[in-house]
Parts: sequence; structure tokens; C-alpha cells
Amino acid sequence: MSLFEHHVEFVAALREAGITISVAEGLDAANAVRAVGLADREQLRAGYAATLVKRQAHRPLFDKVFDIYYPSVVGSAPAAGPEDWRTREPVAERDAPPPWAVDDPLRAQLRAELAEFLRSGDEALGAVVARDAVAGFGRLQGFAPGIPSWSRTTVLDRFAPQTLLAQLLDGLLGEAPAGLDEQRARTALSARIERFGQLVDADVRRRIAEQTSRRSAT
Repeated sequence: MSLFEHHVEFVAALREAGITISVAEGLDAANAVRAVGLADREQLRAGYAATLVKRQAHRPLFDKVFDIYYPSVVGSAPAAGPEDWRTREPVAERDAPPPWAVDDPLRAQLRAELAEFLRSGDEALGAVVARDAVAGFGRLQGFAPGIPSWSRTTVLDRFAPQTLLAQLLDGLLGEAPAGLDEQRARTALSARIERFGQLVDADVRRRIAEQTSRRSAT
């Protein structure tokens, strides 16, 4: 997702939350983002607020949505290590293991990465985890021989991101330098869980489209 696309989604989320933003104000905000950049998160927050928040009563709501779309880790990701998700090869497609195979090492690895995505909101990490989760846990036997089906539900059932909520909530509340309240932390985590489901959906649709394209070409 490009920076501008992310900006558009952020402005749309503010509108959905009840903040009135005109097209001109959205463009002014985009220009403000270009001016301040992403290096200083609080300057970015201030630039957005100056162009989009017209009523002080809307400021807490704005801050809540801003924290979801621009988490504190933006621009400060650690360097990749030899086993880092940035450098490893994509997971090879395989038939989904049975639901009782909870000790599957790939599941443990990807759940740990999923927890990091939910904690940080790193969009690139979320996309990688979704891709590999679908490859390793979303392929089911199809109706036609040699043509698998792909299941979003199977992936989400295997990874159960909601079960990570309590653990991550304690971490977010403990790390927040200014005392992030519990409701805002829950809102941020719930939005990221929903986003993970969207990323899984997108990867399932991509694989189905590729299969359809290959069958059409033969």
C-alpha cells in the first residue's frame, strides 16, 4: 500500500468515526504529510490535526484513529536478522494440517509473527504473515482432482488471533509512555485483528484468481 493510499484510508476512517472532512481538507492534509514526513510521529500527528480537526471535542477521537493507522513503530523497524520475516523465503503451499495439530512448528512461528503484527501494526509484516498462513494452513482438497480450494475460515481458526488479545493488551498498556488507556488499546488491537482477516482474504482471492487464470490458459 502506498503512502497516499494509506492517507486516503485514514481520512475515510476519520469520516466513518464521525469527523466531517471535505475533499479540500483531505488534500490539505496530504500536503501537510508531504511537508512534515514520517520521521517524527508527533509532528505528523500535529500536521494532520491542524488540517482535519475543526472541533476540540473531536480531538480524542482523532487521536484514537491516528494511533491505529500510524502506530509508534512506523519508521523504526529493527534491522533484519538471518531468520527475520523480511529475508526468509515464502512458505511453500501444503495441505492444511488437521485442527488438532497445535504443536505444528510453522504454526508456532507464524503465530509469534502474528502477535508482533498485532502489537506493532506493521503492514508489511501483516501481509507476509497472511501470505504464509494461507500457504501453510488455507489449502484444502477441492472438488476437482489436482485443484485445491482455499479457505479464509480455516486460516483464522488455526491462528485464533483473538486468543492473543489479553497477552498483547498487557504489553501495550505496559509499554505506553503516556499511559495508553485500555479502551484505546483494545480498539487498536481489534482493528489490527480485523486487518489481518482482510489480508488473509486478499491472499485467498489472489490464489483463487491465479488458479482460474492458469486453468483458462490450458
